[in-house]
Amino acid sequence: MIVYLVFYLFAFILYKKKIFTLISLSIIAHLVLVFFIFEVGLGNVDYYISDGFQYINNPEDWITDIDRATWGYINYFEKYYDVFGVYFAKFINIPLILIFNKLLQNLFQRNLWNINIILFLPYYFYLGISNLRDVLIMIVLLLVISNFNKKEQKHKILTFVFLLTLYTLRPFIAVITLIVLSYYWSKRRMNKNYLSKAFYLSLAFGFIFLCYLVFQSRISQYTYNLQYYLSEGLSDRVIGRDAEQLGDPTSPLFWVKAHLRYIFTPMPHSLAINLLEHSSDLKYGLTSRVLRIINQLIYFGFIIYIFINFKKILKVLRTLSIPMKSFLLVCFTYMPIYSIFHFGGVHQRTKLPFQVCIIIIGCLIYKFNKTKKIGNKKSSNFN
Repeated sequence: MIVYLVFYLFAFILYKKKIFTLISLSIIAHLVLVFFIFEVGLGNVDYYISDGFQYINNPEDWITDIDRATWGYINYFEKYYDVFGVYFAKFINIPLILIFNKLLQNLFQRNLWNINIILFLPYYFYLGISNLRDVLIMIVLLLVISNFNKKEQKHKILTFVFLLTLYTLRPFIAVITLIVLSYYWSKRRMNKNYLSKAFYLSLAFGFIFLCYLVFQSRISQYTYNLQYYLSEGLSDRVIGRDAEQLGDPTSPLFWVKAHLRYIFTPMPHSLAINLLEHSSDLKYGLTSRVLRIINQLIYFGFIIYIFINFKKILKVLRTLSIPMKSFLLVCFTYMPIYSIFHFGGVHQRTKLPFQVCIIIIGCLIYKFNKTKKIGNKKSSNFN
């Protein structure tokens, strides 16, 4: 309960000028919790499911795992020191989804109307009652990008702290974020005279080399995994990920299908049919399945809208500030990464960052069609 209240305090500070929005979204989030607990009471679903149970059951194991250390410490505190212990760990993500929603608003507020992303992607409400680290990852990503944009020294320090935190939540996203920010930083400063270009180019290479030394073991592990999965380990991984239906993994068409699988599955109608045919056997509960159907209906609606307005995508993206581009680019990378390593067959929660990217682009195009302009690009670039 302590962690839950602390996170809600941060949410209250962020929404202090929009308390009604905070209250409204909180009511929706807690209604989802009520429906889920009702399902638990009927015996239709377990209180903790899948990874959520593992985190709270053995937090000691996750503390030593660099990929999940921060979430491991949170679960460790919840289990041994927090009021009501393991029960409140189930929904400490409720205030976190509200924080994520507001930080995203703050980043795009000059270019979008007040968009509540968790209403466009309601599966986030289910993550709010899931003991998983995905929402916190998105929050820390936004904090890294937002602080990197500011010129004060304290924000540079905060950027470094949040980047390390991101590394202890999902290392490959931390590495990608670092690469993206370094690219835009060096690109901006190289638009000067030749001497300045040479200096900043040398500085960029030196910084990249330093990061390589720091993250060498992790980068080596990713390189080895990629090489193994795409060579002798490929066949076993295809079977393990139920990707045989994609065809021959040595064919380029296989990888095209893997990316399409990530983007377009599950189809809303397939979720609805599955719900009707297996209504008595729902591993994650009816609440999860209904929210997922609504989520996919909205998401596919935005895909269709973007497809109709395809020619306007580049025009809209060019007007965005570097922090906005950085965030969208990092979210977009979820698609090729999970399409290559998991052949697109992943859980809904690992598709949400890419879907956030799609929803935001769709909203930007919609605003552009209405106003014929997107905010001032120069107003929030890196200082």
